[in-house]
Amino acid sequence: MSDVSYTGTGKSGGTDSPFSLGSLAPAAAAGGGLAALFLSGGGGPDIPPQVGQVEGNATGLENEATSLWGSGNALIAGGQSALAPAMAGVLTPEQQATLTVERQSANNVANQTFASMGRNINQDTSGISTQTDINTKLMAAANNFVNTNIASAFSEIQAGASLTGQGTQDMSAANTALLQAAQLTMQADKSYSDSLTSAFSAIGTLVGGIGGAVVGGPAGAVAGASIGKAL
Repeated sequence: MSDVSYTGTGKSGGTDSPFSLGSLAPAAAAGGGLAALFLSGGGGPDIPPQVGQVEGNATGLENEATSLWGSGNALIAGGQSALAPAMAGVLTPEQQATLTVERQSANNVANQTFASMGRNINQDTSGISTQTDINTKLMAAANNFVNTNIASAFSEIQAGASLTGQGTQDMSAANTALLQAAQLTMQADKSYSDSLTSAFSAIGTLVGGIGGAVVGGPAGAVAGASIGKAL
């Protein structure tokens, strides 16, 4: 038997075909790239590592925001609860006990002073002035307590509002981070989708070209184009 060699001319059935095996090389390479993609286990978008980091940061910010909101709302509730009686001039039990001790101490000093002079404070006209002075001083101390209570309540409310405000900022930052992660993921999905579209288009060209080369002639060209579009 004699050796037979074949040199392709891109012709089939004596009629020129618009497709040549050489022109199919790029498409074949693209198709091979797609096959390699799936065989290597890369059958999905390549999500950037930043996505996990950004999502982790967002979770931390959300947790911090929740904690700040809880603490802030507790302070606001406590301040509002203390503000109502403070505005009404109601003293705390500790403050009332302090004033009671001060009144007793002042009365004892006054009684001893009058007694040392041989006078009865309850029967001496100057005793009235002494009692009035004691009451005035105690009233001033009570007013100071009231003002302190009101200021403390407002301060507590403001501190709570500051915490909840910081919590809102943290939650906003978390939402921004999650949006960034979503955008990165969507970009990765789009890039992956675009690569698949390009690869399948190349495969369509490859298969269509092979079909056209097999059929040959104008009919082959039409057949090849139809197969390519179908893919």
